[in-house]
Amino acid sequence: MNTAPEISARRAAWIGWAWVNGSVLVGYVVGFGLLVLLFNTKPVFVDALGPWFLLLILLVLVAPWFLWSFQVTRWRLWAYRRVRDVNALKAEAVARSVIWPSGHLLEKTEFRTLKQKLELDRLERERF
Repeated sequence: MNTAPEISARRAAWIGWAWVNGSVLVGYVVGFGLLVLLFNTKPVFVDALGPWFLLLILLVLVAPWFLWSFQVTRWRLWAYRRVRDVNALKAEAVARSVIWPSGHLLEKTEFRTLKQKLELDRLERERF
């Protein structure tokens, strides 16, 4: 039984925009902050091509995607429990760049446990 208060698809999508994209923004800010810290503590060109520098650059680029991959699934579960029409929610979320369109290749980069997948499938069947 769902005891979560019902909200509109538009409101849930805006919350998703802040929740999911906010997490990604934090990932970028932290990553770039680490780069700035590195450049302020060492001469810029000393280790510029060293393995740690390259690893840090990779983390700055990849970590926000991992944050998105985990957060978008958490947001979907939260939103699916509160929105009556999942199709309308998906349309609003795609329009606000929270999720990729259904069937898109990058949609498959969302990380879901089996339990989360089963719960999302159940909610989609109930709310279509």
